[in-house]
Amino acid sequence: MPTIATTPIFSSAPRSLLLYNFISGDSKLSNVHLLIGLTDGSIASFVYRNDQLLDQKLVSIGSLPVTMRSCRIGTRQAVLACGSRTAILFWEKERLMYSPLILKDVTAAAELSTSAYPSSIILANSDGLVFGNVNNFDKLHIRSIPLGLNNPLRVTHIPALRVFAVACRCITPARVGDLEDIRGSIQVFDDISFNKLGHFNLEQGEEPTSLLSFTTNSGSYLCVAAVTLEDEDTEASKGRVFVLEMTSNALQVNMSVATSYNVKGCPYALTSVNSMIAAAVNSMVVVFKMDTESGNMIMAKIATWNHNYLVTSLASRGDIILLGDAISSISMLRLEDNRLHLIARDYGALWPTCVELTSNSTLIGANSEYNLYTFSLQNSGTRQLLERDGNYFLGDLVNKFLPGTLSSQEVSLDAPMQPQQLFFTSVGLIGAIIDLADDLALDLTGLQRNLSNYIQKQEGPNHTKYRTPKNVRGRSDADASSFGFLDGDFLERFLQFVGNPQALKRIMDGQSEPEKLTISADRIQKVLESMQSMH
Repeated sequence: MPTIATTPIFSSAPRSLLLYNFISGDSKLSNVHLLIGLTDGSIASFVYRNDQLLDQKLVSIGSLPVTMRSCRIGTRQAVLACGSRTAILFWEKERLMYSPLILKDVTAAAELSTSAYPSSIILANSDGLVFGNVNNFDKLHIRSIPLGLNNPLRVTHIPALRVFAVACRCITPARVGDLEDIRGSIQVFDDISFNKLGHFNLEQGEEPTSLLSFTTNSGSYLCVAAVTLEDEDTEASKGRVFVLEMTSNALQVNMSVATSYNVKGCPYALTSVNSMIAAAVNSMVVVFKMDTESGNMIMAKIATWNHNYLVTSLASRGDIILLGDAISSISMLRLEDNRLHLIARDYGALWPTCVELTSNSTLIGANSEYNLYTFSLQNSGTRQLLERDGNYFLGDLVNKFLPGTLSSQEVSLDAPMQPQQLFFTSVGLIGAIIDLADDLALDLTGLQRNLSNYIQKQEGPNHTKYRTPKNVRGRSDADASSFGFLDGDFLERFLQFVGNPQALKRIMDGQSEPEKLTISADRIQKVLESMQSMH
């Protein structure tokens, strides 16, 4: 039998194969894909055209081997991929798209269409069978879980128990003239059904400020930071860092205090460093070690750093701790021999609201002026310096960075880009930070410039001026444009002009010969469509 086409070598062995046409009934619109489920939880996809396998892409849906089943959902041809997580593959906007389902460890799937269950699917997992149908699988699914009088402040996931722990503050309404009763609590929910499995009440007047989950050989634990606010206090002077031991059965999660440590201030943030816990308490960082040699857990303070004004955010990676000072800037520390050493710090007035390490030498953060910024660690003789290599006006207050992506991560060999971080803002916006290869970043920088000039000439807004970093305190940066970031939403507006040859030519040519783009319009379209699939 002659060989028609061959795939490249994969990082793991194939588990399942499916040659599938996502557009049926019209040979001219035929769109045949070769889908390969791998044993490491990835799916490799190829476009099969003219006896060639083109446009290789990889997407991960977990860590278990992937099986696939073709199905029809409504009027759409689709493929159901099952592994440690489940996803729907479908054809939309001239490209293959992936939509995750909130189901885990599915072992088998089949299409089901009866009078009782029209256009449905049936899934099998370790708990039994799940019957259901899928609607709007090209949209982000948002589900609200009402908590009553409990106001959620922090949330963390505990993978070993498959639960979410939510720190809440409850204000019980009082009669006119009486003081309101304020009490904090920890609520625990199943990470799939969101059924409430347990709760733990804090002491009277205590409010939780941060959560950190960790697992040891003896079980799963939740570290909680809490502050006690008194009416006459101008600054928090009493707080507590304590560890909850968590045990679970099929119906509930029980929590009990394993160890506790009182601090003189508000513990704003927690992070894990070298199997220890670092807490930001007012102006200092305190590192605690969990001692279990005696059989009981004991929290011991082993290191402190007190060279800041108000530390409200922490991030860690290995033995490195990044701290954000809300009324100053950022510092990078290293925990070595049970001591904290300064690696480098920024001495500018930045007013950070949250920070995150993207590597051992790079970081991203946001400040109270609605700006994003990035720094990288540079060597200068015998010293190391933090050099700002990105600054960008987002227009919203970011309060959390989280490594990862919104959907199953797609990697295209033709569009070198990698999702790095998600960010969350005070008005409910969820955004993605995507890392681009250097040559692609240069091409898209030119596209953003030309697109901005074209839209501005059509009596549109001045994009360059709008994204200029803002600074309402001290020196004005009105004349300094953004750098280090590209506006993905703005770049995707290029797709609106694909069907307009005249506008497309003006954007590609720019205002002068040096501004003419060397990348083709087809290549730009493909890159932007890949970018769209990541958010």
